[in-house]
Amino acid sequence: MRLEIHDAAAAEIQHHYNWYEVRNPQVANRLADPFEATVRRIVEAPRQFSLMEMRRNPGNIRRAILKGFPLYVLYRAKDGVVEVFAVPHTSQRPGYWKSRLQS
Repeated sequence: MRLEIHDAAAAEIQHHYNWYEVRNPQVANRLADPFEATVRRIVEAPRQFSLMEMRRNPGNIRRAILKGFPLYVLYRAKDGVVEVFAVPHTSQRPGYWKSRLQS
């Protein structure tokens, strides 16, 4: 499978890193490993993670929790491509990313 990371998702992971960097640089430095490991697991077997619990789930949207952080990776796999389109916090602004599904 080929991996595509939406620009907004890349900006979100950078935002999360910056947030942790201000509060605790050691924790910020630990963020990259679980993110990369999670994305690697997604690419290897995209169906291993749960479908999002939504009223309507267009496009098989799935989420993978980042171990040790209150963040998850939202993605969909279709036609040999894994598209990561958001890296939201588990309890902030639910559903803000839905507009990204249209692009």
